[in-house]
Amino acid sequence: MSQVRDKFYYAKKEGWVSLWANLFLFIIKFYAGIVSGSVALIADAWHTLSDSLSSLVVLVGAKISQKPADHDHPFGHGRAESVASIIIGVLLVLVGVNFAVEGVQRLMDRQDANYGTIAIVVTIISLVVKELLAQYAIRLGKRFKLYSLISDGWHHRSDSISSFVILVGIFLGSYWWWIDGVLGFLVGLMIVYTGVVIIRNTIQPLLGEHPSEELVQSITELAEQISEHNLHPHHFHIHKYGEHSEVTFHIRLPGEMILSKAHQITYDFRNILRETLGMEATIYLEPELPDLERGNIIRFSGNDEKLLHRAIEIRKKVFVEEQGVDEQLEVDGKDKNCIHYLVHSKGNYYATARYRQTTEGIKLERFAVMKPFRNKKVGEVLLRFILDELSHQNQKVYLHAQDRAVNFYLRAGFEIRGDEFEEAGIKHFKMIYPVKQ
Repeated sequence: MSQVRDKFYYAKKEGWVSLWANLFLFIIKFYAGIVSGSVALIADAWHTLSDSLSSLVVLVGAKISQKPADHDHPFGHGRAESVASIIIGVLLVLVGVNFAVEGVQRLMDRQDANYGTIAIVVTIISLVVKELLAQYAIRLGKRFKLYSLISDGWHHRSDSISSFVILVGIFLGSYWWWIDGVLGFLVGLMIVYTGVVIIRNTIQPLLGEHPSEELVQSITELAEQISEHNLHPHHFHIHKYGEHSEVTFHIRLPGEMILSKAHQITYDFRNILRETLGMEATIYLEPELPDLERGNIIRFSGNDEKLLHRAIEIRKKVFVEEQGVDEQLEVDGKDKNCIHYLVHSKGNYYATARYRQTTEGIKLERFAVMKPFRNKKVGEVLLRFILDELSHQNQKVYLHAQDRAVNFYLRAGFEIRGDEFEEAGIKHFKMIYPVKQ
């Protein structure tokens, strides 16, 4: 039996064991709660019944997850297992809120409970059985990386803990009339907390996660085996569909390389990722930056008055003279605290930019290229140069892009965040670059 088939075999087995065990416990706990008049025991019984429902969800999720990819689901059905976990979490929250409210109502009505031997015996049985079920489900879930099983295991454990709390309350009930109402409220809160944790942990992968540092390092090392060129893998995204994972990223190749050779490199790269990491890849190609243009970029601090003067001259021509920006807004007094860049050739300076540290992260600003040098990839070279320098920073990199420049930054990998706004009389968008974390 393959590991994938093993995985779903044990998921179904755990689901059936949990289902019948929970139905048995629900019957005896509900009976004990009726006999003793305990809202805490009745709440615990319904908590156990919700476990039976969650076990059914696990069974359905495991069955759907086994379906192969098809025309309507090209990445398979693996996320059905995550959906199952979310349903379990929602069930827990609903059950918990209901019994927390009922516990409060019991306190307001000053109702107590008359515990007896049957309540003690049933609660002990529940505690032991549920903890055994929890350990069984969690171990299988960790072994096969099945989050629905782990969620179901914690569902069992929350029931075991609530049974323990009730058992303590039974021995204290003869001293304080209000103990049953308080226990009902506390058990309800415990159930709600468990449900919220399950929902939060399951939704995170569905919303999308940044690739781990280990995965990025592995892909970078594999890139060295594929080509004599430095492919410089960057701009990573990963999507998980149960057992199936898709990763997308960019690489750089010489602009003069023929298409067939570039295609062969990406083809070989995808194959080695599939064989080594078990992942499917979509790889985007970018032209390599010319070394000559990179060598003509100067980086300097705002304390270098001579170079800063050159940069401000370019900015005034582009922003003040061409775009009509108020000079007081352009020369904002923040240059001393920025890192600046100048692009030069044969003694002429024709492009500039700067960045500075803010409370949000690193903000890129003042990208300006003199008119005769536009549409010659000067801005692209400068932007990539800066982004490469910032690639080791564990901070958000962002900028405010003029509406006319949005497509330029989108091509560079930036993403729009929020709505359009006005700055210096010009329409802008906030854009963020997903620097490697």
